[in-house]
Amino acid sequence: MDDCDGPSVYIATKPKMIVEKVDSGMLTDPRKYRHQGTNAIRCISIGTQTEQMSTTVSTNLEGNISREVLNLLLMTVKSNNEELNILGRLNIFHRTDSVTLSMIKQYHLPQNEELPLNSVVCGPNGRVAFLFADRYHDTWCAHNGVIIFWQRRMIDHLVLSSCPTILRYGPQGLIAVGLITGHILIIQNGEIISTNEVSMNMYDWEFLEL
Repeated sequence: MDDCDGPSVYIATKPKMIVEKVDSGMLTDPRKYRHQGTNAIRCISIGTQTEQMSTTVSTNLEGNISREVLNLLLMTVKSNNEELNILGRLNIFHRTDSVTLSMIKQYHLPQNEELPLNSVVCGPNGRVAFLFADRYHDTWCAHNGVIIFWQRRMIDHLVLSSCPTILRYGPQGLIAVGLITGHILIIQNGEIISTNEVSMNMYDWEFLEL
């Protein structure tokens, strides 16, 4: 700047300001605690009372009971007593120490497939038939059903082409058997003497008076 012939301008620097630190603090008012209690609301209970009904017991019966009603009551009591007497005889079977089962007959059934016992049919003169068949079939029956005929000391069996569903004893030793396939077999003395195929849901024996 000294070599310049022109006017010179002097710019003074800004004086450095010193910040004065002042310690300051904040004070809060002290807390004031106030305790005030309240009384709980009393429960109000309301009760009701009904009037007592006056009852009178009279030993005098008015009216007449018909004789039919009395007879019906007497018959009912008599029937109940007879039923209790009959059922009372069966109470001994509920005692396991008084019931004894003994085997009177054992029969080996020759069959290739294990079929369950479907039903037992009792006939005249102590005849009994045991039907071994499958109760339910999803498709066509491909089983060989078996019927065991038992009468006193005679026992025999018959192998069928399908499962038997029903058996009925008829006169003169005839036996009618219905198969699940719709066939009806007429059996006598353990042999099939007649067969046919029909669509039916029930059959029964008819006795002709000569």
